[in-house]
Amino acid sequence: MYLKTLHSFLNTWNSRSPFWNLNRCVIIDKVTNGLEGSENITKEFLSSVIQSVTYKKSIDKFDEFRNFIKNNLCKINTGSVPNDIYCLAEIFKRIDHIKPHLSEKIKKEFDNKQYLYFQAHTTEVNKRKDNRRKYSQSEFSILPWVSANTMFVIPNASEDGTMTYFTTREIMSGVDQRLSEIEGHGVNKSILLALSTVLNDFYHWINSNEMIKSLLNDADYAIDIYCTYLAPLQTRKQLFYDKMTNTGLYKHRVTETSIDTEDAMQNTLNTEEYKKKYYLNHLYNSRCKRIKRMLIAFYGKSLNKEFIYKCIENKISSYFRYSIDNRENQDDYLMDTGLFWRRMSYYRVDDEFHNTLSIMNKFGKINSVESLINTYEVIKRQSVTAETETLINEYDKIIRSLKKYGHKTEHTNKDTQQVHLSFK
Repeated sequence: MYLKTLHSFLNTWNSRSPFWNLNRCVIIDKVTNGLEGSENITKEFLSSVIQSVTYKKSIDKFDEFRNFIKNNLCKINTGSVPNDIYCLAEIFKRIDHIKPHLSEKIKKEFDNKQYLYFQAHTTEVNKRKDNRRKYSQSEFSILPWVSANTMFVIPNASEDGTMTYFTTREIMSGVDQRLSEIEGHGVNKSILLALSTVLNDFYHWINSNEMIKSLLNDADYAIDIYCTYLAPLQTRKQLFYDKMTNTGLYKHRVTETSIDTEDAMQNTLNTEEYKKKYYLNHLYNSRCKRIKRMLIAFYGKSLNKEFIYKCIENKISSYFRYSIDNRENQDDYLMDTGLFWRRMSYYRVDDEFHNTLSIMNKFGKINSVESLINTYEVIKRQSVTAETETLINEYDKIIRSLKKYGHKTEHTNKDTQQVHLSFK
């Protein structure tokens, strides 16, 4: 058992092994300042430094933090690269703390009616997914999902009306056949499903911090106020704590969170030093709150209606983007497709793609919330109208069959014999 455990631990295919993914593991990272008009600065550091900092600072967004380090490491210089990374971790956390405040501002700037529309749509989609026995798997179809619910027993009478027998009719077989004959209905259903996915994704994007990330990519202001207001105070605090520790009056190392009042029992507590420590901690906390307000005010100014709707335009346009790889002697393939085309499962430029493209071109360029909602509602209305007319036609057939049975049973041959009248 010991050898089996050891073998699993040393194998590179085991993700729990320290040798897993060894060939692609980056030991030393390099960051080069790529800004034009400035001196090229290259900083090297162990990759484990980032992991250590994320653990100590309780940062759960590792990939985002790693990119933040690579983009801003050359903008700060404390004389030690690990200390630079530690300072950037402080700045990263302070930027991350203001995201909920900026997110609330986005919701206020966004049209409330449109936001409620996306919310209602997402709720309806989730309800249909959770209860597929009741609802159709296809988005917003009025057709029943369980075929057993569409089975009707139709009474029939013999020609003389004296005998009754029964036949069954499955209404969905006629509906499916008639809908398949309607030109463009199948494509509309596929487009409707893809657009529903787009609406759902857009709603989650609005509620996420993705829009804010593009705004916070420029961290120069946050770095500047951190280095101006907070970093010197942190250094001042640490030097004072070290001075208190070196006095030898305390049984432990003095830190921001250490409880020094225990030493009062031995009358070794320096009251003046303790008051100064309290003052520095209070000043540091007040300055942190002030910096948070400054960051919210600075980035909040850029987060205006124009910026928000520009981000929305770029996001909606990205759903419908595509490019065609038209190399010689090869079929044309779709490349760099957005969510809409991926959901349609189109990979080649064929007739189905052109049919869908011709339908979507009728709505013009879809790059705004209004155009996205309008496109979805128009196609949904067309699809539901076709299903409604087909269902009415099928139900009319059943009603006519029932009326025919009633007519035969109420007017038998005996009842319908003509009486010849003679007048003298």
